Amino acid sequence: ERVASVAASWRDGTAYRWAIETGGRFAGSLDIHHRPVPEIGYVLAPWARGRGTMARAVRLATGWAFDRGLPVVHW
Repeated sequence: ERVASVAASWRDGTAYRWAIETGGRFAGSLDIHHRPVPEIGYVLAPWARGRGTMARAVRLATGWAFDRGLPVVHW
C-alpha cells in the first residue's frame, strides 16, 4: 500500500519521495511535497549522520525540483 501511495503521488505531482542509501544500506528518506507551497522533509538514521549524506541528497532533490519549475522549496 505504501509503494502504491508513493507511485500515485509521483504521478499526480503532489509529492516526490526518495530513499537514501549509504554504504549499501537504507539510511533514510527525503520528500518534497506541496502543502500548499513546496516543502522538503527528511530523516536520516543516526549511524549515517555526520558524513554529508543528507546535505548532498537535499542539494540533488532541490536541484531536481528547480529544474522542473518549482519556484521555491521551503524547509
